[in-house]
Amino acid sequence: MPCLWRLTLHHDHQHLVCEECDRTIAVPLDFFQWTYDLLRRSCDFSPNHHNLEILGYRQECPPKRELRPRITALNHGALP
Repeated sequence: MPCLWRLTLHHDHQHLVCEECDRTIAVPLDFFQWTYDLLRRSCDFSPNHHNLEILGYRQECPPKRELRPRITALNHGALP
């Protein structure tokens, strides 16, 4: 698998990344606005910068290997 680097210089962005072909799809900034609003209301937290990357597979690139569940983050407290 090729090595991928993404340089972010203090600007918000979010991407979908295909794990089969490594294509990166930019997601509009307002697409996840509801998430930031929820953080403000439910967690008393005001995000001021974010970098969001969601890994998966494009419809044109079904995985060539068997998928196994992966745990990539710890639950530090559930949102309501």
